[in-house]
Amino acid sequence: MLLGLKSEKSNAEGDPPAIQSAAGPLTSARAHVAQVLYGCLASASVVCFSALPAAAQTSTTDPAAPLDFLKTARSTASSSNLNTTSVSSFGGNIATIVAIAAGVVGLVLAAVSGKKLYDSVQNENSRENVGASVAGLAIGALLTIIGIIVGAVTNFATG
Repeated sequence: MLLGLKSEKSNAEGDPPAIQSAAGPLTSARAHVAQVLYGCLASASVVCFSALPAAAQTSTTDPAAPLDFLKTARSTASSSNLNTTSVSSFGGNIATIVAIAAGVVGLVLAAVSGKKLYDSVQNENSRENVGASVAGLAIGALLTIIGIIVGAVTNFATG
């Protein structure tokens, strides 16, 4: 009986028939040997693959190795420059550099815009746009004020 169903070829007791072939008993014996061989190969592969993790473990490892690694990592972290004081001083240095750069760019922008504004006012036939020069002068002056005055005061006041 296969899966609770009776087969048409089953005998009177309901047992499945033996492996039979039209070619005879030699072919059925060969098929039976092949089934046994494939079963053994499947079992051996399962046993080997389940034994691999156990074979990969070696007894030469030191059980205190993770603790030593943790101690080394902690000592490296404590001697590192990546702490709050170094990060804040680095941020302060970057802010000072940005403020100085903004001051220089603002000074250059104000100077160029002032020169263009002066030239357009002096030349009555000039076709220069005075509004762009005035806006450039205002933006340049604002950048210079923020960059130099605020940056310099902050830098000198905080040391």
